[in-house]
Amino acid sequence: MGTETIDFISKPGRIEESAGRRKLQICMETDIRYYEKKMLCSGECLYTIPMHFITEDLALNAFYDFTGYVQLQECVKRKLQSYASGRENQKLITDLLDILSGVLECVKGMENYLILPERISVHPDVIFVDMDTGRIKLAFHPNENPELSLQSRITRLVHDLGGLFHSDEADRYLKKIDDFILIKNPGLDGMISFLGSMQREAGYIYGNSKNFRKLEEQESPFTNHEQIGKGRKKYDFRLKKAAILLIPAAGLLAVFLSGKLNMINFVGLVVIIAAVDLMILRKRYT
Repeated sequence: MGTETIDFISKPGRIEESAGRRKLQICMETDIRYYEKKMLCSGECLYTIPMHFITEDLALNAFYDFTGYVQLQECVKRKLQSYASGRENQKLITDLLDILSGVLECVKGMENYLILPERISVHPDVIFVDMDTGRIKLAFHPNENPELSLQSRITRLVHDLGGLFHSDEADRYLKKIDDFILIKNPGLDGMISFLGSMQREAGYIYGNSKNFRKLEEQESPFTNHEQIGKGRKKYDFRLKKAAILLIPAAGLLAVFLSGKLNMINFVGLVVIIAAVDLMILRKRYT
């Protein structure tokens, strides 16, 4: 029986089953700093796949516990199969933007654990997805292209996602992201913010058409006429009520401006008219 392997940044990673957990083992050829090992092995970082390290014959072996997660390539493959069975472009675009946004959120979140963006690989092989929740985690691997800026590496990831999704609609959104990075030269927060606006745009475009269809199915001409009739009755009631209140108020204003009553008598007249108005309203509308 052969050993199960998966590709991991241009080298095979061996999968092991141990105590009901699925772990990926690779020989770590790039140096990992002491404090990075400490944070990654602590299990406290919410943005990375849990890890531990073993040194054998001067070789550093890294173990990733990816139980419950699948590698990005496998995730996209499964999603494309579900789209082919009748899912709309809406879900494809939503998943695409969620994946990219999730990667950037992981890079940002890892800074809180002293793992800085320039040290983090964003290669598709290190991206793992929980198929139930869509949550993204990164299998930490030291950046294999330290000479490239984060923007350049995200641009590469954008191109890689286009190759995985194979969709004209996906390519249209990915080109917007690519152009934004090229023209604006944003930082990490800027890229996250732009992706958030694209997610809202996609939700509005695809979500509204779906909501409109639901409304058309639920509404009927009879329901509309009934609602219009109720609205008119409420409007007429408000007009009559306003008239009962405004006419005496206009009379009181005229008396006040004429100066024929002193202040004490005028206040008494206001109290009397207010009581009469209240009595009329109670009789007519209760």
